[in-house]
Amino acid sequence: MPSEQTRDEIDLTLFVPCLNEEPRIAGTLNEIREAMRRLGYSYEVLVVDDGSTDGTYAAVERFQRENPDMPVDLHRNPVNLGVAHSFIDTAFRGRGR
Repeated sequence: MPSEQTRDEIDLTLFVPCLNEEPRIAGTLNEIREAMRRLGYSYEVLVVDDGSTDGTYAAVERFQRENPDMPVDLHRNPVNLGVAHSFIDTAFRGRGR
C-alpha cells in the first residue's frame, strides 16, 4: 500500500510512448486512470508523441482538457526519435519513486 508522503512525492511515473495512436490514446489513458484509482497510488503519466503524423498530440491535449484531475504531461518529439530515446529522456523527467 502507498505510504504517507510529502506533497511533492509521487509513487509511480508511467511512460506512454505514442506514434500515430490517435484512435487509441484516450482509451489507454482511461485504463491507466482506472487502474491507478483502484490501486490508490499517487502517479504521473508522461506521454511522448514520437513524431506522429496523425492527430495523436491533439487527442492527448483534448484528454487533458476533459480530465484536468489526471496528472498527464505531454511532450512532443518533432520527428520520430525511437522508443529507446524517448524512454531515456522521460526517465530523467519522471518524479516517481
